[in-house]
Amino acid sequence: MTNKSTILLIISLVTTVAGGILDFTRIKTIPLLAVFLPLGAVFFGMFLISYMMEKEMAKFDEENALKYERIRPNTVGDSDCRSCKNCECQTRKQHQTDPLESNVT
Repeated sequence: MTNKSTILLIISLVTTVAGGILDFTRIKTIPLLAVFLPLGAVFFGMFLISYMMEKEMAKFDEENALKYERIRPNTVGDSDCRSCKNCECQTRKQHQTDPLESNVT
């Protein structure tokens, strides 16, 4: 379980127990506190959805990373391109400029 699903489970358990105690006992409290029991059910539903979709979300993220990796052009890893002040290039083809133009600034 991820942190998100664990937090949702804890919140749902706490609100369900609090709502159950307030609703099913004969304690005289503010009627507004009766919202805790349905709120626990809502958080439990959110927990179930996030728990069931964890693997699908991870698979979707991996697929998107692969897709963006294929789309992205080949980046230059040498330091010459990073120190170049004549162009802000990302690919080797864009970096190849006329040597005479690089001396004229």
